[in-house]
Amino acid sequence: MSWRAEAGQLFRLAMPVFVTQIFMALMFASDTVMAGRAGANDLAGVAMALSMSMIALSMQSGFFSALTPLLSHDLGSGQLARIPQWLGQAIWLGAGWLLLSVSYHLLLAPWIMRQLGISNEVYRVAQQYLVYFVWAIPAHIVFQISRNLVEALHSTFPSIWYGATGLLVKVPLNYLCVFGYEAIPAMGGAGCGLAAVFVYWAMAAVALLSAWRVVRLQHVQLGRESLRPQAALQKQFVVNGLPVAFGLLSEMLVFTVIAALIVTEGARVMSAHQVAYSLVGVFYLLPFSIGCAVAIRASRKLGEGDQEAARLVCRMGAWFGLGIASVTAAATWSFRDQLAGLFVTEPATLALAAQLLALCALYQIPDSLRDVIGGSLRAYKATGVLFKAVLVTNWLIGLPLGYVLARGLGQGGSDWVPQGYWVGLIVTLAANAALFQMGLLRAQRRNESVALTATVAP
Repeated sequence: MSWRAEAGQLFRLAMPVFVTQIFMALMFASDTVMAGRAGANDLAGVAMALSMSMIALSMQSGFFSALTPLLSHDLGSGQLARIPQWLGQAIWLGAGWLLLSVSYHLLLAPWIMRQLGISNEVYRVAQQYLVYFVWAIPAHIVFQISRNLVEALHSTFPSIWYGATGLLVKVPLNYLCVFGYEAIPAMGGAGCGLAAVFVYWAMAAVALLSAWRVVRLQHVQLGRESLRPQAALQKQFVVNGLPVAFGLLSEMLVFTVIAALIVTEGARVMSAHQVAYSLVGVFYLLPFSIGCAVAIRASRKLGEGDQEAARLVCRMGAWFGLGIASVTAAATWSFRDQLAGLFVTEPATLALAAQLLALCALYQIPDSLRDVIGGSLRAYKATGVLFKAVLVTNWLIGLPLGYVLARGLGQGGSDWVPQGYWVGLIVTLAANAALFQMGLLRAQRRNESVALTATVAP
């Protein structure tokens, strides 16, 4: 396949994922808007509950993302009989993950919030949100398994319907649960957690329907035998999924630590940091989507035994991501004052936010590369590299460097507090991208060596 045709395939796979992520972001934004109108304590409680819950949800999403390359590989190699077995193991692992996630939401997360010393009113809202949200966890697991099945065996386009369904259900239910209506009592910010339960079950239902149609389309036979626990397959699933989950956890913790170190510098510094953090979160969605597309395409080519095509997919994904990041970085740099003005108006905060957005422009280049290469590593089942690289670069390079720059430069040690940490993050991402690429080259050589040995073997 030519590079032009492959670029088209990647684009068609990546864009639905990107649109879905926009829908998901709008869903979380509706929590903030509704809770904010209910009161300051409600907004603070929902923000705290979301930060606690997102840890578990991100790890769940990362873990079950391993299903996509595993299924795509077997589809490419024509091993359709293995697909029901993977689904069966995903269900067993989902049950185990459900127990861990429920325990986290009901026991560990409330304990952590108590240790943070938040007010009783804010704690009440956050804790009640988490109690409601527990009922959404099984739906989120079902949704992730179904979604990854559909994306691996058919297309990413149905994911748009999942996101659209979630957003259409979320907004009116948020309003009803937060403010009440006639016989429905007003629950305040905690009502966002109850609304999320209905939202995730609605999304899970749509994803299940899509999965059922895809299974019939691919003539995959599901039976009781596929539900039999298989230690070897579960081990392979865990080996590929757990590093991604803990890598995401490590990244979230680094940003949490940086926010905790910055918050003591006052509202101006923290507000400017939040502006930068919010914008990179939006720009992150593009390379993340490309990385998902690369994982699907490359794993399928590897299943077909086409090593060169798999390499082409990885190269195209990297260039695609680099090109998009260059455009968004140039736009961020050129319009940093205007972008900062969308969030803040106070002159001193606006000036600092604009400085951070200049750094965000540099941030996007290595961030895009490492996200796309991360998708390639998932395709080659080399996710162990992800966790090791993230762990080393985040905690042994980026955070210490950021702390030294923030506290050791500038008059009084505070002029470079936010900037220093963002420079540390940029260095972290650059080191990540380099280590990811080294790991990818090793995985490609190893995979091609195994393929060559299988070819010449008598």
